[in-house]
Amino acid sequence: MAEVFQPLKIYSRTQGGTLIHWDLNPFFKAAQPYTFKVYVTDFAASQNFELAAVVLNNNFAIDTKQRTYSKDWDIQYRVDLVDNNNVVYSSRVASAQGQMSKQEYLLSRAIIQRETLWMTKFGGTCGFLWKRRQWGPVCTTCGDWDTQEATRGSNCSECFGVGITGGYYDPITFYVGQSQGGAPHHKKVTTENAGVEDNRARKARAIICPEMNTNDVWCNAVTDQRYIVGSVGYIDFKMCPIIQDPIELRLAPATDVVYNLVRPDEVISSSSSSSSSA
Repeated sequence: MAEVFQPLKIYSRTQGGTLIHWDLNPFFKAAQPYTFKVYVTDFAASQNFELAAVVLNNNFAIDTKQRTYSKDWDIQYRVDLVDNNNVVYSSRVASAQGQMSKQEYLLSRAIIQRETLWMTKFGGTCGFLWKRRQWGPVCTTCGDWDTQEATRGSNCSECFGVGITGGYYDPITFYVGQSQGGAPHHKKVTTENAGVEDNRARKARAIICPEMNTNDVWCNAVTDQRYIVGSVGYIDFKMCPIIQDPIELRLAPATDVVYNLVRPDEVISSSSSSSSSA
């Protein structure tokens, strides 16, 4: 039987906590919705996993507990998928430090900490990242009921042109900075339903937490401009990618359906307004 989960990706967040990211085998089918339970153990030899987080129909979770280092330290994670019929599918166990030695892992953390300081205090721009859904039920509005295949690229308000219900996973706060490889460039392009326009592309740089992929969406938190992720480059440490540079971010036209994606601060504002009026 094919693996349900692709290998887990684990990112240490200098802002606090650990981000655990997963993707599913694109051919996996089970009764939805999916509940994901993230388990953790602090020692490689231990089988005593404790529950760290529970999320619904998402592809990442954050373990907020501060984990301590020791001589036998090797923090490991496992993710269980529970489908709508209560059938459980488990990922392989993954180590937070990957294939690195403890010394190499701590050095990589120090590099990321310096990069994070520069991003958040000096040269970065705060925004929100929506990762494009790779699995889920076909959109009921623009999907093909006969073939059960998604109609991608539409201006659908239910799937935002992805073809999968919801379109994107929940957004996460995400900083980007100017790429060290060059300045933004301009190119005349023709986009669907928008005609010919000056579609500005910028070359950006970001810490992999999580990884940006082609067709993800990044939003500038100040200007609310939405960018579509294009090609992506990587900077490795000990054969492990820790920084993405250059990242091509192409400005979406004002008519693009991605401007209907709800920002996390808008959700908070709406909740606060409702509480005040009550």
